[in-house]
Amino acid sequence: MTKNKKKFGILGIFTKTKNKYNYKLVDPDKIKNMSFDSSIINKNRIEKVIKSRRQTVTLEVTPSATLILRLPINFAESKIPGVIKRNEKWLKEKIELMENRKTLFKSKTFIDGDDFLYLGKNYKLQIIKNIEDYNNIIRGGISKKEFVSGYYCLTLDEINQKIYLFSEYSKTVESYNENINMEIMSNESTVYDNTNNINNNKNLNIPDAKRNNLKLFFENFYKQKAFELISERVKLHSKLNNFYFKQLKLSSAEKRWGSCSFENSIRINWRLIMAPINIIDYVIIHELSHTIHKNHSQSFWSHINFIVPDYKISIKWLKDNGYKLKLD
Repeated sequence: MTKNKKKFGILGIFTKTKNKYNYKLVDPDKIKNMSFDSSIINKNRIEKVIKSRRQTVTLEVTPSATLILRLPINFAESKIPGVIKRNEKWLKEKIELMENRKTLFKSKTFIDGDDFLYLGKNYKLQIIKNIEDYNNIIRGGISKKEFVSGYYCLTLDEINQKIYLFSEYSKTVESYNENINMEIMSNESTVYDNTNNINNNKNLNIPDAKRNNLKLFFENFYKQKAFELISERVKLHSKLNNFYFKQLKLSSAEKRWGSCSFENSIRINWRLIMAPINIIDYVIIHELSHTIHKNHSQSFWSHINFIVPDYKISIKWLKDNGYKLKLD
């Protein structure tokens, strides 16, 4: 599932060898020497030109407002300026949209008052700096401890839509000799295997020096909550709709919300934990449907429509709001 692409002609066809697509990057120097008769595109706007075994030309405007061109293997580079000129209106609209989004989206600063999305709701960050305030929140029954790693403890208050972050948690607890159980995030990421249940794979490899980095801390919290929820929803929808999948993994892809391999292994982007539950369900059902239909044929969309009659609302939501689902 990708965003902000324009395709021409029939559906692109890729040749797969050893689970990898055959492609090559066009030499950037060739692009730099081209002349573009366009008010919106110049050589600096083009991020990549990729040739592969496909039958279509695809223009992709990235969240950074740059352009990626995907071309058939025998497509002449000299035709690139013409393709851009013919689609200048569309490119202008998409680039302006991405530039506006960059202006509207506030990068996370991880300071008091910062906003975070969780299951479609906006949560306000409140920094806690001493153990008395922390204990008052926990003992007051406002919320419960959710995630602890390094010097940080994150408490999610769903009622008041707040995230309480206790900084220097470990250091403070140690100095007060408090007997508080800590759930330390390990170097392991959990993978759900539909044949062997749960397996732990050591593939995060987070250096110890970075364990107190707040962005990494929040990312690990989101990944933990994403796996808990997404694995539950994948199993539920598989049972309800008679899907069979081999394995579920979380994805960190920049441009895809989900994928399904030819072997029926499902990947779902962990950033979706920031989206409403119906959006998460749509992406899950979309990818599970690929265990039956390996393309986006009419049969595939009919199957989706049967399970999620209003699926187009979810597609539009992702198109309009997907750029907000990040911690940058």
